[in-house]
Amino acid sequence: MPVDLLKKHPTILIKPAARLRDAAAAMTKSGLGIALVVGPRRRLLGVVTDIDIRRALLGKGSLEASVSGAMNRRPVTVPVGSSREALSEVFRRTSHAYIPVVDGAGTLKGSPRSSTTSPSRPAIRTGWSSWPAARASACFR
Repeated sequence: MPVDLLKKHPTILIKPAARLRDAAAAMTKSGLGIALVVGPRRRLLGVVTDIDIRRALLGKGSLEASVSGAMNRRPVTVPVGSSREALSEVFRRTSHAYIPVVDGAGTLKGSPRSSTTSPSRPAIRTGWSSWPAARASACFR
């Protein structure tokens, strides 16, 4: 049965004014290691991962700093309606675990996930549903 992770983990959607502490809490709560920074009408503004937070802190940042300073403002995305083959190619080409699905206006519509937890039966999860696919590794940048 398909699982809508945006419904299951709404905390991964954060505002650009959120603090790094808020992003870290959202990632910890969801267990996904990523937060999607959205503006009005769920327009995707960027993504922040645990490594982005570590980089910010190592660069003398603070957990109280705005997430907008640490987020990736140009994440890899795929358009709504992308084929399974196109998604597989993006996952193969990148080292991303999650890739946001956006419409022509940049509005967040979902986020496929590449899963390699079982090498004998890896799956690509897109639109938050799952299907078998060739081994792909995955996340953002």
